[in-house]
Amino acid sequence: MARTLVVLNCRLPTPRGEIASGVVVIQHGRIAAAGQDRFLAIPADAILIDARRGRVGMASAGSEALQPLTVGASADLVCLTDKEEIAWILQRGQLIHPAGQITEAVRQEAVQRARRCLEARPEHRRIEAVIPPTDADLAWTFRDDGSEATLTLRALPALTATPGHLLLLDPDGDAPPDWVVHRARAHWGFFWHPADARFYCLPLPALRRWWRRQARNQPRITLADASLSGRLIPVERLQEAIPAMRILPCSDEPDAAA
Repeated sequence: MARTLVVLNCRLPTPRGEIASGVVVIQHGRIAAAGQDRFLAIPADAILIDARRGRVGMASAGSEALQPLTVGASADLVCLTDKEEIAWILQRGQLIHPAGQITEAVRQEAVQRARRCLEARPEHRRIEAVIPPTDADLAWTFRDDGSEATLTLRALPALTATPGHLLLLDPDGDAPPDWVVHRARAHWGFFWHPADARFYCLPLPALRRWWRRQARNQPRITLADASLSGRLIPVERLQEAIPAMRILPCSDEPDAAA
């Protein structure tokens, strides 16, 4: 059974202002309760996260402000420090950021989800893991206009809970090599966004060219440990600049992957 997750010592936005000393209770990946700490009981066996007076809310498409929490909603939460830097991100109650704490487990989850989604495609023929030290994760063979074609891909989480956005790490930080797409020689990057329930699939050579020209114009986000930073990029902007980009819906529902 999944244990309860409790966020303590946080500031919570509400429609009537801000709760100064808040608590968020998360069960089965959803917000079970949220409010002032003196009103909420904390289970004895809960996993505790100290927000250190950070502001915790839900990200919303088209708005930079954190939104009030909704009980029953998916626990896609962002914690911001007093300097408006990202301290951590939860997606469905799972810590996906900062990267240093979750690197391989979360990345491998994205790899396995990409495998399942591609295997469900009608054009699928076979898929194989690419043996390290190559910088691709999977080689997918599919039917293409009467013949077979193969592409290689690297799978990564989107690193942001903001719908319709990707957070791409800067290549000059301390991120593990597997997380930096700028040096990868796979054909495609598959970016899994849980809040959108889809992969954003980008041809990596085109993404590298776009990055060299445009990355400096995108908002720079400093991650909690200050050794990593990235650019928060709207998916619509990438679609306009890279017409070959594809969107692959992918759900845990058995009949929703087509």
